[in-house]
Amino acid sequence: MNEKFLLWAVAAGIAWLGVTASVHAQWLSPGSLSEAHAKLDDDQHCSSCHASGSRVAESGCVQCHSDIGAQRTRRVGLHGTLLRDQPCAQCHVEHLGRKTSLIRWPGRAKEQFDHAQTGWALREAHAKAECSSCHTRKNERGAPTFLGLEPRCNSCHEDPHRARFGTQCLTCHNQTSFKQLRLDGFDHALARFPLEGHHAQVECAQCHKQPPQYKGLAFNDCNGCHQDPHQGRLKSACKSCHVAEGWQEIAMPRSRHPGLDLGGGHQKVACSECHGENLDAVPSAGRRCVDCHAPVHEAPFGTDCAKCHTGIRWVGLPDALGHRLHSLTEFPLRGAHRTVECEGCHALTVPLSARFREIKHQVCAECHADVHRGTLKEHGDCELCHHEVGFAPSLVSTPVHAKFGFPLEGAHAATACNACHAHDSQLRTHWSVADKRCESCHQNPHGDQFAAEIASKGCAGCHTARSWNVVSFEHPFWPLTGAHSAAACQGCHRRAAPNADPSRLPLEIRSAQYKGAPRTCEGCHDDPHGAQFRLLEPARTCDSCHSTEAFSLASFDHAERAGYPLSGKHRELACGTCHPTVQLRNGEDVIKYRLGYSACADCHADPHSEPGANR
Repeated sequence: MNEKFLLWAVAAGIAWLGVTASVHAQWLSPGSLSEAHAKLDDDQHCSSCHASGSRVAESGCVQCHSDIGAQRTRRVGLHGTLLRDQPCAQCHVEHLGRKTSLIRWPGRAKEQFDHAQTGWALREAHAKAECSSCHTRKNERGAPTFLGLEPRCNSCHEDPHRARFGTQCLTCHNQTSFKQLRLDGFDHALARFPLEGHHAQVECAQCHKQPPQYKGLAFNDCNGCHQDPHQGRLKSACKSCHVAEGWQEIAMPRSRHPGLDLGGGHQKVACSECHGENLDAVPSAGRRCVDCHAPVHEAPFGTDCAKCHTGIRWVGLPDALGHRLHSLTEFPLRGAHRTVECEGCHALTVPLSARFREIKHQVCAECHADVHRGTLKEHGDCELCHHEVGFAPSLVSTPVHAKFGFPLEGAHAATACNACHAHDSQLRTHWSVADKRCESCHQNPHGDQFAAEIASKGCAGCHTARSWNVVSFEHPFWPLTGAHSAAACQGCHRRAAPNADPSRLPLEIRSAQYKGAPRTCEGCHDDPHGAQFRLLEPARTCDSCHSTEAFSLASFDHAERAGYPLSGKHRELACGTCHPTVQLRNGEDVIKYRLGYSACADCHADPHSEPGANR
């Protein structure tokens, strides 16, 4: 017993030395991990899979294998249904070595696995397929995976029909062989050649042969299956005349007859008259209308009659067609004329011979009533003021209005038409204005002040059309010089009653008074000298000292104007020394310029007189 124990101890010591010498050894590991988990094969990663003790934590598995965890959460797939509540270690066993598979398959081989548990049972040819022929995908970690496939045929097989027949392949095919077909319920309308008429009664093998051929069939034209009895003489497709309901049924609607519309009068013509008894002859007269019918139009409409006379309807063409071709006539349709129906001008009550050719269209009045009743006839046709786009608004612009003898200048250009052209009781506007003088429209605010001037030159002698306040007047009776040239007119020409309401005054005194305005200085200006120059001799007028340039004197020659030369000490004296300010009886203060004396004794005491005689 001691020898056995000693041998066991020696062996354990040797094993201990071997374990500590290897950097990849594990202290208590039951064995190496598989190749897929090799990176976790050390002591630091045990807790990645194991919880306390030796138990494997399910949360650790789904933390790395999130695709399996997603199936469990959504309750889909094998892991989310049958195996949802089973521990992972039941099928996936670890610590069996690097070369051991992680999956413990039922029956110890994956070929024994019941594929129906995934929701897709393997039948017929699918049951013989290798697993790797379908399961070729890898997961997000780069490892092979059995997940991600869908139970649809086109998820693995290419659809040769390019989804023309839908995605349910098992409607026609089975899982035994792709070429074994069930065509009893096949809808031929989904193919490129729907079965119509007699074609629906034909056996499949008559077109697809035996063994069946479904590709490469010629069905673009009838000649692929049927013999042409016309031997190519008609140069047209069979369906131009024939239909699938029967060879003998001739279908020739107007839209399908080649080269000629068979509507209207041609419907009465028998086919044999153009195509012979066998209906296979090419018409010898030709295919154009003019080959049988002589042209009747003078306008250059061309020889392709069918462009207008669709269906051989000789008259009563559509309005859109008539409007489009009207540009080729002498009267192209423009503006509002384009919206007029053909019968509006080509009335059906007019005989056909005169309905189109003899219509007069040289002037507007031949179709439209003259709303001005001839008052503007002297100015020519309507197009001077109106346009084809619409009768209103008119085209009377400033240059056009000048042609009527009254140019629109200044403020007249911005005046509304009805301000001058009034309506009568019948709401007609009178455009002819016989009296074009200013006073025919505007009141004369001057009364009779300028009767002679107005009779000679009118208001335009002083005023312009730009503005009433802009006056062109030379002022010949009283030349405006100096400061007068910048003075406002109303400064001299005031109303007769300046404080009264102008609307209550007679017209002759409502405006400024221009006739009889004062022409003397004192007529407009106050006399600051208290009338001493007007009332005392010698009398002086304002312009004796002052000028219109400015009231203040630039210089004053005392010897010449006052008769008293300033010499000696007198030249140094201020004016107020001799000319004091006095107060008049009305309380006004004025400077006294007219002194009434000029002797020395009038201002100075006589030093040569007796003492005390003159103090």
